[in-house]
Amino acid sequence: MVHWGYNLSVINIKLKGADSYSYQFITSTTAFWTKPYKINLKSTISPGVFIMASPYSYNNKSGSTLNYNIAGLGWCWIHISNIKTICIGT
Repeated sequence: MVHWGYNLSVINIKLKGADSYSYQFITSTTAFWTKPYKINLKSTISPGVFIMASPYSYNNKSGSTLNYNIAGLGWCWIHISNIKTICIGT
């Protein structure tokens, strides 16, 4: 079974300047994928991929900004029954 998920969010920040307030709106998107492989009755290994981006932001004083950068991370969870889960990230 493949496991995946995503999150879309908007963050609103109110910043106090010397003479007035500034409002910042920032978008964020995140997605992940992982697939567990059963090694034996007590062990599972789950490689996965995680990507995120913050594609758009708006400030009432400086205007809109588009960001085309994407960040990624690969990892591998190793779970052995009766022992803590280990995460190996890159």
